[in-house]
Amino acid sequence: MSTDRAALTRRGLQLAWLIVVWDVIEGAVAVTAGLASGSIALVGFGIDSAIEVFAASVVIWQLRGGSTARQRPALKAISGTFFVLAAYVTFEAIRDLVPTPAHIRTSREVRNR
Repeated sequence: MSTDRAALTRRGLQLAWLIVVWDVIEGAVAVTAGLASGSIALVGFGIDSAIEVFAASVVIWQLRGGSTARQRPALKAISGTFFVLAAYVTFEAIRDLVPTPAHIRTSREVRNR
């Protein structure tokens, strides 16, 4: 490995580790605030931070491997996590849109006032 490539790899690893630390903090704050306030958007943002931690971890794994052979599995792993996030947000949105007896009772109470 040339010195330029080694320096770029070191720099890439440093940046990936910085992303991991930042996103762990960001995700913990977002999920905590989202659960406290009942906000799907904040919880989703926190889950996205977890996905970014996973993606940075995959980048670290790929950079430590030293070849492009890991690129395809890395991209598949990262894209899979975004599908999981999309499924969660879709489920929560549908669950919030489907009326429940409590929603129906509340809307009747509002109309009767």
